[in-house]
Amino acid sequence: MKTSTPLKLFYFSQGLGLVYFWISLAIPYLMYRGFSSVEAFSLMAMYQFMGVFMEYPTGVVGDRFGYRRTLFLANSLNALAMVILAQTGPSWVYAVGLIVLALGVGFSSGNNQGLLKTVSSNPRRDTANLTALAEFVIFLSSITGAWIGVISFELALYISAAAMFSSNIPLLFVPSDTNLRAKTKTLTVIIKDG
Repeated sequence: MKTSTPLKLFYFSQGLGLVYFWISLAIPYLMYRGFSSVEAFSLMAMYQFMGVFMEYPTGVVGDRFGYRRTLFLANSLNALAMVILAQTGPSWVYAVGLIVLALGVGFSSGNNQGLLKTVSSNPRRDTANLTALAEFVIFLSSITGAWIGVISFELALYISAAAMFSSNIPLLFVPSDTNLRAKTKTLTVIIKDG
């Protein structure tokens, strides 16, 4: 079965957005920046907590303002987080970077599925393909990130940032889904339901 062009662009965007070297470098990088192992794991726990906390509000934004727009925001925030994390600074800089990353990941989570449904003729099959793509890219990113990290942690983070921001380019050519606003509840009702 032939894959549509918007679906191919969506997959390409998702693949670039998942060049996530941070996944293999997080703890070693934070320890390289002077954090103890307890502090590094505590920061990562804070990041995970923020990710869970941000899941609902970021989904509401996508439902209300469009999945494609929200994915632009997600990709940009993820890239910004990598740039922030690559900087030398006090501990609060890394906390801010992880908060920005949690926001970006939150905006991506679920909204990518929403956009997929707007460009797919077979959402079940294409969701399985997206999951396989995500697992493959994250697997390769983990290995590649570790190799690049041997050369320079910062370089790995900057390459991730470039790939994540570049994932916005294919999204420009995916049809807009802004007609969702008419189908969604008002923001007040959504907040009340939440």
